[in-house]
Amino acid sequence: MEDLTDAQRLDRFARKYAHDGCRVTEVRRVPHDTLSGYAWSVRFTASS
Repeated sequence: MEDLTDAQRLDRFARKYAHDGCRVTEVRRVPHDTLSGYAWSVRFTASS
């Protein structure tokens, strides 16, 4: 996932959350205490 562009990452997460009626607005890498040292922060809006 690291080798994808920002637009490709956004599209990938958008497809993942589309079935829940969510629209992904931001995907970014953030520090995290795991073996990889980071996690993906996904910001989205949900349709009501």
